[in-house]
Amino acid sequence: MNIRLEVIYCTQPHIDTSLDAAAHGFSTHFLTGRYRAMDRRFMHSDFGIWKLLNRLQPDVVITTGFIPTYLFAFAWAVFHRVPHIAMTDGTAQSEKSLSWLHRITRRIVFSLSASFIGACEGSRNLYRQYRVPENRIHLSQLCTDNAHFSVPTTQAPVDFIFCGRFIEAKRPLFALAVAQEVAIRLGRKTSIDFVGSGALEPAMRDYAAQISDLVDTRFHGYLTQAELPHHYANARIFLFPTEADVWGVVANEACATGLPIIVTPHAGVAGELVVDGSNGHVLELDLSAWTEAAIDLLTNEAKYQRFSQSSLARVAEYTFEHAALGLSNAIRQAQPKRTVCIIQAVAKQYRRPFFDLLHAHLLKNGVVLTVVYSAPNKREALRQDAVDLPDSYGHKVPAYWGPDYRILHQPCLIRAMAADLVIVEQASKHILNYLLTFLRIFGIGRMAYWGHGRNWQHDGAEWLELVKNHLLAGADWWFAYTHKVARYVVDSGFPAGRITVVQNSVDVTAFRKAIETFDHEPRLALRKHLGIPPEAAVGLFCGSMHVSKKLGFLIEAAILIRAQAPRFHLILVGAGPDDAVASQAAARHDWIHYTGPLFGADKAAHFAIADVFLCPGLVGLAVLDAFAAGLPLFTTDIPIHSPEIDYLENGVNGLMTEAKPIRYAEAIVTCLVNPQELARLQINAKASSLRYGMDVMVENFAQGVLLCLRKS
Repeated sequence: MNIRLEVIYCTQPHIDTSLDAAAHGFSTHFLTGRYRAMDRRFMHSDFGIWKLLNRLQPDVVITTGFIPTYLFAFAWAVFHRVPHIAMTDGTAQSEKSLSWLHRITRRIVFSLSASFIGACEGSRNLYRQYRVPENRIHLSQLCTDNAHFSVPTTQAPVDFIFCGRFIEAKRPLFALAVAQEVAIRLGRKTSIDFVGSGALEPAMRDYAAQISDLVDTRFHGYLTQAELPHHYANARIFLFPTEADVWGVVANEACATGLPIIVTPHAGVAGELVVDGSNGHVLELDLSAWTEAAIDLLTNEAKYQRFSQSSLARVAEYTFEHAALGLSNAIRQAQPKRTVCIIQAVAKQYRRPFFDLLHAHLLKNGVVLTVVYSAPNKREALRQDAVDLPDSYGHKVPAYWGPDYRILHQPCLIRAMAADLVIVEQASKHILNYLLTFLRIFGIGRMAYWGHGRNWQHDGAEWLELVKNHLLAGADWWFAYTHKVARYVVDSGFPAGRITVVQNSVDVTAFRKAIETFDHEPRLALRKHLGIPPEAAVGLFCGSMHVSKKLGFLIEAAILIRAQAPRFHLILVGAGPDDAVASQAAARHDWIHYTGPLFGADKAAHFAIADVFLCPGLVGLAVLDAFAAGLPLFTTDIPIHSPEIDYLENGVNGLMTEAKPIRYAEAIVTCLVNPQELARLQINAKASSLRYGMDVMVENFAQGVLLCLRKS
């Protein structure tokens, strides 16, 4: 996602004035208004930010506090219905003494914010106190340019360095006292550099003069970013005796130079960047304890080097890249997302991997997918292939079926209308399709069809099929299963430029791997279990068992095959209204084996011991399972095949014969008795599998969705 950053500052830089607009690398804007600096915070009020935001027209507004200027920006975002992101370096500890008014202000802002950015784990805990959902909190840790501070020592080292404002809360006088006590205990003069300025500077200079025979004290004032690294590099220990710091970026700078740090527990870095006993010491403001810790580091070189290396290792995780990632993730979450709703009568097991991948793919492109589905009716339940979808994108609704399951009502019209694009099955049974088509006449909603184009199992004369064909062109977009469907839709008058050919597929990657790992010994064991000799040729049927699959035709043909190839065996896998045909055949013939429905590794195992895939009736997605297993498809020339019949190349990866059992059986026997011909078809079938993978379908479908949303 490309993000154009515009940053608004309350005032011009006043510490390091070298940081002008050109130094940032992004657009900057400076307000005027009333600015007042205080010990631990600042106050600013400029309603001019409203006018500036009107000019910039941002897609997302991020505020970093609750002073009047920031609240004006928040109000602008709410008024203009622009997503707002709350960003803070505050912690539960730093805000524990807030007044009721401050807390109410935060509750209001947080309740109307789309996502949240915190500088540390303490910030995350603060958001939790306000019951912000965990998945909406993003860390953008305070950091510095670590490489910039990685410079060598250029002169005799200074024992200590203090960097910050010279105010009571920062306790610079305590740092001087530590240097004094260490000098007394070591019996030598110590040295300390002070970088910064503030109200306590006169008192610090007086104290330094009094102990000048013990401590060499140097005051450098505020330094530029170019000057700072050398002062850190020439020091041995960083002292950070603050009474209250929500974080303390100076600690990042010190760690990046490889300095051990002694810090109070009242700084945000304590326990996160600075870990007691690892790269520093976290101590209350006890002069004796700080003195002992400093002496130990100055006199124990092995420990010093261990702490130094630990500082470098710990700060390596605090980078601009990681901080930017947290920021961009929050922006991506807050940005208004396009929504797509796919309506399915039932969620099938073979579709689950597709929806998983499509959901992830679209989300990366800022599109949220919802799949609405229902539980299977009694007829569908016989197939035992329905699943529930995850809550992250699945939405289950009741289903109300008409007589003979020919009409379906799913109460999801409001959800469908709320989506930027609703994709429905191109099926005449869906009442929702007619409602959406009617609303589209008035310019309400955007609808796409996903399907076969026509019912290839009927001649189109039934009244529901006639209605479906009449409505075929009444959509904004078409997701055609195959090129065959796309040609039919174009011939029916739909613009070719608004059709996406998805190359309908199933996820066969795991299936293919399961077959490949089912090696020789397990294959022999399964054959033995079923009663199939090792050398026997095996034909396999796997699919829904209903009349259009022509199971009776298959059994008749199998008997003819067995007559010419006495070692032939047939495995029947599946369930459905016609599964009695399979069970009865298996009961009559010991070379016919009916397993019922199989999934996963069990299904893969039975494909692994087969030689050919037999489906004389309707061919659908099962062809992809066959090709993944390297099994050529044998079917018949009938008009009811689903669009996936496009994937069969007659004589290349399978055969299509005349729709007569004797002709079908002859073609199969000819192949089984010719090992070279069988091997050729099997190799080509496996190669075909790679051309019709799930990744191709997901990419095609996602690109169609994005193109439709852009053009609409």
